[in-house]
Formats: sequence, structure tokens, C-alpha cells
Amino acid sequence: MNDSRIAPVFQVLAEDIHALGIRTVFGLMSDDTAVFAVTLDGLGVKFVGARHENNAIAMAEGYAYSTGELGVALIGRGPATANGLHAAVGASRTGSKVLVIYGDAAVGSGGVNGIGPDYKGFNAQAVLGAAGLTCFTAASAATARQTLADAVAAASH
Repeated sequence: MNDSRIAPVFQVLAEDIHALGIRTVFGLMSDDTAVFAVTLDGLGVKFVGARHENNAIAMAEGYAYSTGELGVALIGRGPATANGLHAAVGASRTGSKVLVIYGDAAVGSGGVNGIGPDYKGFNAQAVLGAAGLTCFTAASAATARQTLADAVAAASH
């Protein structure tokens, strides 16, 4: 019997987060995280919205501190990543059990973008790395689950 199935990466990662026992995620929804946030919610993982990215990460940090569980924040890409940088650095420097999941642009076919330039383009890896944050980035759909598992293990220290 073959149990393999075809599913979007966001669906599989949301299921993995749910399977870890995570029941609350904090964030500020953006165009690149909306489907993931709604999928989490559909699985019973409560999405608690914040008014600013720093607040969402701080809420995840407070949750981790008060419960002893992993705090998870879901933050958009580009300007949203930059907006949450202070709280992400703060959580990291204090050793808080916080996992920040950042959105990214959809992987295209390589064709020309007929809509126009990507105004949210931002080298998040370089900026987050320069700030001393450890980043885990899935190189492909095939590595996404292991990348999430590695990030959760590192954040749960």
C-alpha cells in the first residue's frame, strides 16, 4: 500500500506543526503567509493576530515564557521581516524558545513577471544572518519538512 500523496508544502508543514502539539501561532498576516495561516487555523492551530511584526514575535516570546512551550510567530517577507527584526533579535539573545517562520515569494516558473518588479524583494538571509540569527531555509519542497524539524529543534533548545 502506498501512503504517498500530493499536497502543497504549506499544507504538509501546517500538519507537521499541528502534530508537534503547537496550538497557537502569533503573527501579522501578509499576502505570502495568508494561506499558511488559514491552513493552520483549519487544523485547529489558533492564529492570534498582532498589529505589528515586533508585537507578534514578542507575543510568541511571552507565550513561550509563560507556558514553557515553543512560541511560534508567522511573519511576512520583505518589509514585514525588517519590521520584526528587533523582536527576533531580542528573543534570540535572551535564549527564548521562539520559532519565527517567515514568508517568501512563490517560486515561479522562471518566466518574466508580467505584473512588474518585486517591490517586497529583500535578502532576508543576509540581514537575519548579520543580526546573528540562525536561519533555516528549505532548498526545495523535498527538504521542507526536515528543514522545519531542524528549525523547531534549534528553537526548542
